[in-house]
Parts: sequence; structure tokens; C-alpha cells
Amino acid sequence: YMQRIVDEILAPACKTIAVGPPESGAELLPRVVTAILEALLRHLLRIKARISLQGAQRLQNDIDYARNWIQTSPLVPRARMRELSNLSVFTRLGHVLSLLLPPRLQPEQISESPLPDAKEWVARRSRTK
Repeated sequence: YMQRIVDEILAPACKTIAVGPPESGAELLPRVVTAILEALLRHLLRIKARISLQGAQRLQNDIDYARNWIQTSPLVPRARMRELSNLSVFTRLGHVLSLLLPPRLQPEQISESPLPDAKEWVARRSRTK
């Protein structure tokens, strides 16, 4: 799934941004990456996706794919690779995964989550009893 997002949205956006002046790329690249990943999260919540353990693992793999692409793509300026790999959206994704991946969640894991929508993400968990 993430490979398609990268191939069809992120890579072309990076190519287009590279045509402009470097200072505009410094401002635009973080916004583009953040917008794409935040849109993915909003989409999962909006459609009320039921996310199994395997689905959460797949989401983790997809996020790892995106981060790896940012760190290795010739379309991403070397000077921006670290900055883009450490965007706050990746921290948010880590918090989401911390709610989706564990087989069992303790109540304090939910209440102590820094996510304002933690309960919505817990509601997306699909586990067999």
C-alpha cells in the first residue's frame, strides 16, 4: 500500500519540488510528507477500519517503507533526509502503533497515551476473543 503512495504521490511531489528553489523545498517537503501520512491516518479513522494484529504489523511495515524511502531516495535532498525521517508525524504513527500492536492493552496504556484520539484508535482494534 505504502509503495503505491510513494510511487504515485510522494515521488512525483519530490520531483516537482526539486524544480523550484532549494529554500522552497526546505519548507514544502516536510509539509508534503506530513500531509500524506496524516491523510492516511485520517482515512483509517474516517472509514472506521478494523485493524487486526496483522493489519497493524502491515501498517508498521508501510511506515518503515516510507521512512526508508525518505532516507535512501535520490529524490530527497541529502540535507533533508534526517529531518524528514524524524518528523512529528512519525512519532504520532509510533504512538498509534503502540495502541494497535500489543495483543492486550492495559487501561493505563490508553489513558497515558499522548494521542488525543487514543480511544478512537483502540476502537479500531480487531481482535478475536
